[in-house]
Amino acid sequence: MNERLIDFYRRQRGRWEEFNQACLSLERVETREVQVQGFKYLIQFNPDRRINIEAKGGENSCFLCLGNRPPKQEAMPLGDSLEVLCNPRPIFPYHFTIPSKNHEPQSISGRGNLLIEIAGDLGPGLAVFYNGPRCGASVPYHFHLQACPFDSLPIKDAPLVLEKRATLSLIRKAGRSYFYLEGEDKGEMSSLLIGLIKACGQVLGGGEEPMINIISAFDEGRWRVFLFPRRKHRPEVFYLSSGKRIAVSPGAVEMGGIVVTVYEDDFYRLGEEMLFTILEEVSVEPKALEEVLNILKSREKISKKILVDTMILL
Repeated sequence: MNERLIDFYRRQRGRWEEFNQACLSLERVETREVQVQGFKYLIQFNPDRRINIEAKGGENSCFLCLGNRPPKQEAMPLGDSLEVLCNPRPIFPYHFTIPSKNHEPQSISGRGNLLIEIAGDLGPGLAVFYNGPRCGASVPYHFHLQACPFDSLPIKDAPLVLEKRATLSLIRKAGRSYFYLEGEDKGEMSSLLIGLIKACGQVLGGGEEPMINIISAFDEGRWRVFLFPRRKHRPEVFYLSSGKRIAVSPGAVEMGGIVVTVYEDDFYRLGEEMLFTILEEVSVEPKALEEVLNILKSREKISKKILVDTMILL
């Protein structure tokens, strides 16, 4: 991981006591493993994240805007328009938030290349992720990305394609249906990701940005991108009455294999069958994703540059 990030994180722990206490609390967080169709999910009991899952804050209290941040929260500039913050309610060590310097809506349309560029600039070994405004973003009215060590996400262990060209695969595994992009060339990967987001918008967006979560990492000389199209923000079980409810609100982290729970009962009740049901319920059906692939195949500028591989894993 980038040495500047490591130094920044350690400096914030030394200067910002509330953040240091959150990091110490993270060391005591309980986890347990659940296997779903051979894929490892880590269930985490992290009550400090309750405000992220349950809160319904408004724009006037946007905690990503400079004037609303904790006094001791510092920012590290990233290019002209972004900055890096230490996440005050971390899911993992070295959990960062990367907000825009301006208060602008959460939208990746037209700037999917940021996920490729930032993963390359801050890597190797760092995953950058995006939650759409309707499927996981805690602050849908202020553009931001997040970042964490790629090793923290079980999806890192997904098989590599190892082609020289950029590749695009459609995966169905462990309740999720998603696209996997891989390649060595930064330009090809950026073009492919931008084209994929546009195609998802045509099929799934209904005139708006499609509901998507994205994880992007630069690892061992290759970009690896996981794009999860979504049909629902939260599963039905989230809205059930007390005793039947499980407060799981899937975002990029959950789709990548870390499932955050904020209530102890949920931590112990969430098993293989329920987890599969939740992920399948919030994911788009493979048939719709095949339509997205067909759109990409019809675009000459993209189809000539990439190898499109439809790979359904049951």
